[in-house]
Amino acid sequence: MPKLHTTDQSFIRKLTAIILANLGNENFGVDELAHESGMSLYRLGRKLHSINKKTVNQFIREVRLQRALEACEEGSQFAPLTEILLEALNKEMATAMVQGDNQKTLSLYTPDAISMPSNEPMQDGIDAIKKASEAMSKSGWKCNSFEPTTLKVMVNGNLITEIGAYKISMSMPGMDKPMDDHGKYLTIWEKQKDGSLKVKVETWNSDVQPMNMQATAQ
Repeated sequence: MPKLHTTDQSFIRKLTAIILANLGNENFGVDELAHESGMSLYRLGRKLHSINKKTVNQFIREVRLQRALEACEEGSQFAPLTEILLEALNKEMATAMVQGDNQKTLSLYTPDAISMPSNEPMQDGIDAIKKASEAMSKSGWKCNSFEPTTLKVMVNGNLITEIGAYKISMSMPGMDKPMDDHGKYLTIWEKQKDGSLKVKVETWNSDVQPMNMQATAQ
């Protein structure tokens, strides 16, 4: 990677300091960074991309993730930092699921990701996950809402293990009312070369018996 010019180094340090100062603010995002840096979001995006080819959102995530990993290595309280990242990623995934945006959902997985759904066969690799996702969409299933809640976070090198609970509501043509479910999940996120996090392994299972879910939806 080419050495940054002194002014660019100062600019990156300034942005990094702003992000680190707002680690506890879960609402801090691209607009807030632009405001605190004294630039429009358009100008900030262009300048940041010209320096390191990253979007503003990618840069924020990378700084947060790096700090979380450093805190873990130092033995300090890293969980709150990492949870901010995971909550943002889970929100992205939930939004994509409700909107039926399979392309966006799949972009959050590594190419060799493994998915182990409740009451279904294992899906080994992004192609298998894509096939299962498309089959569900074609069958008429629609996700009305998805609410994951992070309960525990463990960091080991470039891997972050997230344990949580979820609530989901789904519907299908012919149903009188939505099918609601709740349960627990485990996701292993992997840090990528660009600093982002993607799903490496995931599994979840319901706290509700399948027959009971079907009965309440009829």
